[in-house]
Amino acid sequence: MKTIDDIYWAGINFELSMSYGTLRDYQWKRLLDTLWSSVLLEGPLTKRFVPNQPAPTIAEIRYPAPTDTYSQHGVLKLGDSKIGVDVLVTRSLFECISISVPTGMFAIDPLGDNPEVLRTDEIKITAAYEQYKAIALQCYEVVPFELASIGWNRECQIVTELEVDQDKRQQLFHIGNFFAPLNTLKRLNVEPSTLQKLDNGLYWMPPKS
Repeated sequence: MKTIDDIYWAGINFELSMSYGTLRDYQWKRLLDTLWSSVLLEGPLTKRFVPNQPAPTIAEIRYPAPTDTYSQHGVLKLGDSKIGVDVLVTRSLFECISISVPTGMFAIDPLGDNPEVLRTDEIKITAAYEQYKAIALQCYEVVPFELASIGWNRECQIVTELEVDQDKRQQLFHIGNFFAPLNTLKRLNVEPSTLQKLDNGLYWMPPKS
């Protein structure tokens, strides 16, 4: 029998993934300090957050050593409501941070619906989408990323792989929903004028599908 934790933490993941080049220790510290001090997030927490359950206690921020891959738990604020997130940190063959929210957190009636067919609250999904965009921009101001993408099961996308893999590159532009600096666009042979330029020098490609 599924527990309430299982229900809220079920399904595919709505993600913000920010990919980086090789970062130094001090850059990782600045990046994670910025992330966890954002007014849009709470944490890190000692365990996963479940709505309508006692809030977990605050944990210390973990900073990655070379070859580390780990996750810490937190809360994403959506106006008056809160949903649980996992923050996955990778400092290995590639360097990336992913913020991930499972479908169950967006469920309209997670305890009453069939767990296999959860109805999702599109207003909450849209709010999380906007919060992801704001978090990405906050992080970029401190430690610039090479690429930041938003969407369902939007795993870390590595620019060096995209340079040589045409299928992955085409998929990236087919989906859209990503921020990239000019240097990344040049490496991917993308004409910057086809994207929206932001004041901070980043470019934004809105969703295509």
